Amino acid sequence: MSDPANAPESPASNPYKAPPYWHEDGDIILRVKEDNGEDHQFRIHKFVLTVHSQAFKDMVALGTQVHREYSEVPVVELKDDAVADVRALLMVLYEGFALQEAHDEMTFGEALGVLRLSHKYQFDTFYKAIIRSLKGSWPLNRAEYRALRTKFLTSRINIMAYGSARSAAYCGN
Repeated sequence: MSDPANAPESPASNPYKAPPYWHEDGDIILRVKEDNGEDHQFRIHKFVLTVHSQAFKDMVALGTQVHREYSEVPVVELKDDAVADVRALLMVLYEGFALQEAHDEMTFGEALGVLRLSHKYQFDTFYKAIIRSLKGSWPLNRAEYRALRTKFLTSRINIMAYGSARSAAYCGN
């Protein structure tokens, strides 16, 4: 009988042991340590990294910073990177994102995380796409900010008024 304490984590008990963060057939593990010392590992495919990132392509080719802690899978320590940023990058790598609609599918924080890592690890296509998305979605000066804020508030008021009118109609008012 197996010891439940030593049983491997299932995707149901740990969502980060499931795609896109963990692939049983992955051939490289990215390890990230949080400030509190908690260790996070992401088992992914070298090809996915190296086809998009010159830095990872060079790192894997040269064997730089690659440790063999698991008999068949090399481990790469990502120093000074946030776990949330790595998760956001892996979502983009595996789930993809419509380059023109990235801001609709990601939070601002996730977009910044992908921006940081895409710059650091030379994911040039992602870096350019996030820059375009942020420039198109966020104001660059006070006048643009005020215009966006006015548009947002006007849209919100219209939606609230429409919702109130529909509620009144259902109530017979």
